[in-house]
Amino acid sequence: MALPDFEAEDGGAIGAGGAILRGDEDAADGRSGGPAARALVEQLFDAVIRGSGPPTPIRNLATTLQTQVSERLRSTREEQQKSEQAVRKLDQMLELERALLRDRVRSGGGGGGGGGGGSAGGH
Repeated sequence: MALPDFEAEDGGAIGAGGAILRGDEDAADGRSGGPAARALVEQLFDAVIRGSGPPTPIRNLATTLQTQVSERLRSTREEQQKSEQAVRKLDQMLELERALLRDRVRSGGGGGGGGGGGSAGGH
């Protein structure tokens, strides 16, 4: 399997690998950071980390970056789960509010809860 080129020294992207590392949209699934992009990044890290020869500063950097990317992905998944849970709770509360309003209308209590409390007489 041929790995795509990386980012050029002048900052321009060369190949799909450079585009993904820059955060551009992934051509395979149309999303930035999608599953295909994550798999490709893992392959790129593995290719550098498991390369032949003596350890190099690039391998050390790749190992550090791989750890950071993995941690960020884990954190992102956790935040997404929390967000989805909050949306579900909000939907449940909205449905409860609708049910309460329907019950209020059915029972004829369509008034707006708690009046002004001031006196009408006195003049």
